Amino acid sequence: MLFRSPLFDKWLNDVFAPEDIPTVQDIMGYMLVPTTAAGEAFFIVGDGEAGKSGLGTILMGILGKASTSIETQRLVTKQFQVAEVEHKLMAYDDDLGSAALTETGLLKKLITADTPIQAERKYCDPHQFDSYCRILAAANFMLSSLYDDSNGFFRRLHPILVKPKSPDRKVINKFYDLILAQEKEQIFKWALIGLRRVMENGWKISWSDRSRNYLKANKSNAVHFEDFFNEACEVATNCDVTIAELTKLYHRWCKDNGIKEASDRRLANWFTDNAEKYGIQKSQHINRSGKEVRGYLNLKIRDEWKNITIIV
Repeated sequence: MLFRSPLFDKWLNDVFAPEDIPTVQDIMGYMLVPTTAAGEAFFIVGDGEAGKSGLGTILMGILGKASTSIETQRLVTKQFQVAEVEHKLMAYDDDLGSAALTETGLLKKLITADTPIQAERKYCDPHQFDSYCRILAAANFMLSSLYDDSNGFFRRLHPILVKPKSPDRKVINKFYDLILAQEKEQIFKWALIGLRRVMENGWKISWSDRSRNYLKANKSNAVHFEDFFNEACEVATNCDVTIAELTKLYHRWCKDNGIKEASDRRLANWFTDNAEKYGIQKSQHINRSGKEVRGYLNLKIRDEWKNITIIV
């Protein structure tokens, strides 16, 4: 089925790689109905003036008062902001800040929205509401967290990369206003195809390999403990490693790989949280020089790392 929308099609093909266009169509369709069944927030990522703000602008033109413009940081940290998304289909942030989130609980709750959201308006009693508002943001960098290393955080994030701005692309004054004035109905029908596909796929949004690889790289940079474990440690019966040895090894591994270190506390928490997954066991009775210290059983340092002088 063809819809005549030459302005929208030009923007779409100027801004997004072909493999990401089905994702854009899915997102636009998903935004039309009051559900958070996909369980994802969407981040259009790229350089300035590349056209990444267009998706939010066009969607706000279609959704009208069912959408709102709000800063993601304020939404999830300021006392009265979450009430602003009640009865809204979409919350759009046209310039996601680079600061990492210090708290992700409310963000994750909004994205999945499987329980009521606690909200408060000035001079009113707190109340709860069932949210169906989806989050869309334009960003130069992917959203990050200072303290949340969990899969639960990363699996809720869906980045879509825009293409670099072509030097031959002409700037058209009020281009998005023109698109909406001339092609809103055609765009809406095009989005409905995406909605049908999302529903038929069990409320799963299309993912391109570009998006998967980008999120994987961001997750690896932010949460590199799994890489550290796989490269420098191994599971072995009748072996043990103390927390002190593990920490020193981690600092050396980060130094050799040019990776910014996370705190020792986050390292320890990751090992505790993933001990069962990897078949290791936390213990307070590991013997070193006649003393009982804390560490992990069934874990050893790989041979290629074991004899290296640890630098801290």
